[in-house]
Amino acid sequence: MANIYFVSYVYGSSGSMLISLIEKIFYAEKSKPFSPTAYNNAHQTLIDPNIAFNWDKVGRSGGRATTALEYFQNMQVVSDQKDAFWQTHWYHPQSMLKFFPSSKIVVIGHTLDDIEEIAINNFYKFVIAEFDGNSSSEARSTWHFLRTTAPHVYKSEAYLKPKAVPVEEQRLSVELLKGSCINAGYHLVNIPEAYKDNICKVMYNDIINNPDFVLETLSEFLKTPIPDFARDQYYGYCSRQKEFITKTKGLLNL
Repeated sequence: MANIYFVSYVYGSSGSMLISLIEKIFYAEKSKPFSPTAYNNAHQTLIDPNIAFNWDKVGRSGGRATTALEYFQNMQVVSDQKDAFWQTHWYHPQSMLKFFPSSKIVVIGHTLDDIEEIAINNFYKFVIAEFDGNSSSEARSTWHFLRTTAPHVYKSEAYLKPKAVPVEEQRLSVELLKGSCINAGYHLVNIPEAYKDNICKVMYNDIINNPDFVLETLSEFLKTPIPDFARDQYYGYCSRQKEFITKTKGLLNL
């Protein structure tokens, strides 16, 4: 029977990087280095998720599902002979463990002090970066949200590349996301005592600023040592992320 590893997180809190890191921990010899963008986006770098969905039910991004139960009941492991890895914005232990009772779940929490940085990640990594080379539905919907929420700011044609938007308008975009689009509820996330063997919480701030603690936590939770390749790749990500946030905050005068 395959093991399945989940990372559950709010958009912009490095969940895709973390699930890729977990895969690198188990399969360092097969893994490839992170290929970060100019905005240090490490999204979708899994070698083999080994997961399939009934897309007609949940939609290509999973956004059509209206409940966690609906989302996870329409998910399946492709091959029981291999481990599976998946990142999800749903965190609902009852549903996750109902359909995948032996799964290991890492949930990323954050504090309210992290909201600004998470909003910056959302805007640059999933709006500007996507429009630079790939007009994904997620980027388009986020940009549409910003334009319709503040039409007095965004007066140009629909889906204008955010790169062309003045810095002041980018700053306002981050403020809008900070106030309206980030699920602050994740700062309240908790691990029920009954699930403590299946679920581990790490904090967003620690992921970026305290990588050794996070690696120690993961090693203990996953019951496996951290290979040098995974450790080095993670250190590189953290270094780039600090540089990215420092540069962006300076640009936006936040």
